[in-house]
Amino acid sequence: FIFEIQIISCILMLLYLFTFILSILFTYIASLYYKNRMIFILFSAVAVTPLIIIGGLRDVGVGYDTIAYPVSAYNYLQINNNIYSILFASAELEPLYYFLSYLAVNYFWDDVGAILFVTQLIIIVVTYVACCRIVGRSYLWISIFLYCFLFFNMELNMMRQGLALSFVLLGFSYLLDHKLKGYFICILVGFLFHKSAIFALVFLPGVYWKNLRYSKYIVIGSLAFLMFFSTILNFITSLEGFSKYDAYSEGGNYSGTFSYSEFILRTLFLLCIYFLCSNKKKDIHFYQIFALFVCEFVLNILQIKSDFVGRLGLPIYILYLVYLPYYCMINTSTWKIKKSNTVLLLFVVFLYWWYVYMVSDAGVTVDYSSSILGIH
Repeated sequence: FIFEIQIISCILMLLYLFTFILSILFTYIASLYYKNRMIFILFSAVAVTPLIIIGGLRDVGVGYDTIAYPVSAYNYLQINNNIYSILFASAELEPLYYFLSYLAVNYFWDDVGAILFVTQLIIIVVTYVACCRIVGRSYLWISIFLYCFLFFNMELNMMRQGLALSFVLLGFSYLLDHKLKGYFICILVGFLFHKSAIFALVFLPGVYWKNLRYSKYIVIGSLAFLMFFSTILNFITSLEGFSKYDAYSEGGNYSGTFSYSEFILRTLFLLCIYFLCSNKKKDIHFYQIFALFVCEFVLNILQIKSDFVGRLGLPIYILYLVYLPYYCMINTSTWKIKKSNTVLLLFVVFLYWWYVYMVSDAGVTVDYSSSILGIH
């Protein structure tokens, strides 16, 4: 019986791997035709399709928080299926997620699966577009590789925050182009999906105004957060709209877990960015971006005190999708060394995915099933 379970788990892991490989392969092909917009868009559409199908057509049981998010939204719509009730809902979920669920149920099909499908469709397409805007053709496939192995399974579970993170990344792409209007609109949309997107406002001073002192303030602020953790977190959860996150505590006392795998992975990422940037003085964003990643590193460590805090750093964490490939490819090493560094990094990311999502089953996504696709 145990042997049969192991075989099934291996088959499901191969399903994920096959899906990822298809998306990465067609992304690479699309990048070859980057200057021919029609062909690029065509292959890009093919690239995101496997991820949308596997993620969007899954059963409700794939992902721990599916009961808390799409199922509860669907149940709410059975009673309050009108725009006014959705936009002014005084319920647990953010209004834009209710509105998205309303569109999915009324204009796709009347089932929880429609919410899952539309959610996954938006997450993947918006993330892909954001990566295209930032990294261009040179290493787009590396960004999609990182998305598949770092975020895909995580966002099968954390769907609302997955929506928010995709718009945070898209907003960051507008910020790099100095288009503040697009940046603020994306952050607002992300905020209306998940409140944690508001922390993406920390991008503004360093990236837009290019203030070098800002990097020092971020590090100092992270250390202050570390020292006065409970007081600051209690203050955040006392704010209007954030009170529901008090559910992560018991009487103001927060508890969490320490993840060795996340600690090792983030340490490696920080070291990669620091040592692969060969000319830090000429890189106008390096110190600001590195300070942001240090801040995210501290927030992730603080998961040992509260699981909630780790989520606050995810709007920064998703920037690794574009900055890890960037610093791997722009350093002054020979092409052979660049290729070796990139392959080693991607292999470590694969091992992380295998251990966290396939072995440890974080987010409860390893036992994949889809009634629509006939996978049981």
